Amino acid sequence: MTHKTRNIAILGCCSLLFLTTACQSRDEPDPQQPGPASVTVYPIVLAGRPSADVARVVALMLERGGATQIEFGAAAFVPKAGADFDQQSRTFATFATKQPLDTDYALYGAYLGSPTRGVDEVRGVLVDAHGRVVWSDRQRPGNRDFDRLKPSNPMSCTRLLVERLRKPLHLADPFRKNAPRGKQAEQFRRESGIPDDTERAAMAARQKSLRAAAPKANVVVYPMRVGNDYSHARAEDLAKRINKNGLLAARVAKEELRFDFEPSMNEQKVLWSGARSIQSRLRAVSLDADYALIAHCVTTGAAKEPFAMHLYVLDRRGDLVVVDFQNSHHSDFRRLVPGTSDSQTKLAVARLRRYLK
Repeated sequence: MTHKTRNIAILGCCSLLFLTTACQSRDEPDPQQPGPASVTVYPIVLAGRPSADVARVVALMLERGGATQIEFGAAAFVPKAGADFDQQSRTFATFATKQPLDTDYALYGAYLGSPTRGVDEVRGVLVDAHGRVVWSDRQRPGNRDFDRLKPSNPMSCTRLLVERLRKPLHLADPFRKNAPRGKQAEQFRRESGIPDDTERAAMAARQKSLRAAAPKANVVVYPMRVGNDYSHARAEDLAKRINKNGLLAARVAKEELRFDFEPSMNEQKVLWSGARSIQSRLRAVSLDADYALIAHCVTTGAAKEPFAMHLYVLDRRGDLVVVDFQNSHHSDFRRLVPGTSDSQTKLAVARLRRYLK
C-alpha cells in the first residue's frame, strides 16, 4: 500500500461535505446548551471502514476545543450502502439510542474518497441524548471551508470536521496556543511514547548546549535508514553537506546503527519508539564524538518514496537532544520532496540547521 493509499484508507496522520446546490447542512445546537458539551465519538468511517484510530484524533481535537467530556462508542456504525445522507443520519440516530450514552451528544463522521480521486466528501452527524439529529453536515469541493482547508488525507479531513463542529458544540479553536491538554492528550502522549514535560525541558536544555557548541562540536553521522535499508552513501553526502555549511564537524560512522521501531498508524509512536531503540543501541557502543546523528526516511509497504523523515541527534552519553519529524504537513518536507537521495540529505541538513540557529 502506498503512502497516498494509506492516507485515504487509514489513519496516518488524520484528515466533507458533499453539498448539493441546495446546501443540505443543518446546524441546530441545543439553545439551552451554555457552553462546550460532552460527546461520545463513534469510529470514523474512512473509505468505507470504521476507524477507532481516527476517532481518537477527533476526540483529541474536540478536547483541545474545550469539550467537557469525551467518550468512545464501542460499537461501530456503518451506514447501509446506497442510503442517502438523510437516511444515514436518521439511521445513526436510531443506532445511537440503542447504545449506552453518558454524554450530551453522539458523533458520527465519514471521510469519502479514493487514492486516485482524493477526498470527495467529509460528513458529520450529531445526535442528542433523546435520539434527535441536531446537526448534520456535508462538505465537498466548492464549499468555503472545504476549499479553505483543502482536505487531502485523514488528518486534514479531521481538522475540517472539527472546524465544522465548533459552532454546534460551542468549541474554541483547537489549534490555539493555550488549548487545554486533558485526559485524551495525556493518554495519547503515553501511548505514543512522547516524553513528559520534564524530559522535554531537559531536551530543550541539551539543544541550547548544542547550539552553543556548534560549529566546533563534532558529530558522527550514521548510515541513513531508508525503509529497511541503511545507506552509507547518503551518510557520506550528509556529512559533506554538514561540513560545507559549517554546522558541525561531521564524519561518517564505519558501522550502521541498526534500530527498531513500532510500526503504527500513529507517527509519533513510530518516531519515539525509534528514538528509544536508537538510544539503547547507542549506549551499548562507545561513542567517540560529541554527538551522533541518525536520519530515518520512513516508508510503508512496497513504497519507495518516504512519507516522513525522522531525525535524531544524541549526545555522547546517549541522551536525546533532537527528535524531529517531517511529513507532508511541514513546509520543509513539501519544499524539498525527499523522493531522491539528494533531496533526502538536503532535508536532513535543513532540519539540523533549524536546531542550530
